[in-house]
Amino acid sequence: MVKSTDEPSSSDDSPLSALDAPVTPADGVDRLLGAGGRARDAFPTTRVVHGLFGRRASISVTLVVLAGVLAVGSAQHVFATVGYGTIESWAYGTWTGTNPEPLVFLGVAALLALAAASAAVNSGLVPTTALVAAPVYGVAFTRYGTSETFSRFGPDVVSLPEAAAFAAFVALLAAVPIAVVGFAVGVALRRDLPLPRPTEE
Repeated sequence: MVKSTDEPSSSDDSPLSALDAPVTPADGVDRLLGAGGRARDAFPTTRVVHGLFGRRASISVTLVVLAGVLAVGSAQHVFATVGYGTIESWAYGTWTGTNPEPLVFLGVAALLALAAASAAVNSGLVPTTALVAAPVYGVAFTRYGTSETFSRFGPDVVSLPEAAAFAAFVALLAAVPIAVVGFAVGVALRRDLPLPRPTEE
């Protein structure tokens, strides 16, 4: 009888040997870093950054500066022409339906077009929102210096901090929905129309 020359495999070669091997803290750190690297590679970081802040930093900064100009210009225009009282009457009449003002609808349409153009050219939800909120902030800021009755002690003059806080609240309340809708329209236009796309920086 010929004896087999094959030797039985050692216990170290079994599939369970890897499970029996001790895991050092260094191995745990390596595995954790490897999992984090794979998750980072799978996450679309560039797309998220472009969606929030724009494809080109120079255009985004220009839009923010333009937003400041629009805020100052709209405030000066309202101060010099109709005044805050008329704006408040227009907004109230349009919102309640008692006296709709066409200029309010034209203003909203202009802000939507502005947001869509910004998103189509550069993307960037943050600069688009700033661009839309700026003229709304400027118009609402014209409440500064007006007299309003807040209590039984008679009319009070709206102070600078009160006007700034009120304008910020109105700008966020009105501009965020308009900016989001305009941003979605602009992104759709950028995908469907042959618009020139800026190079990444």
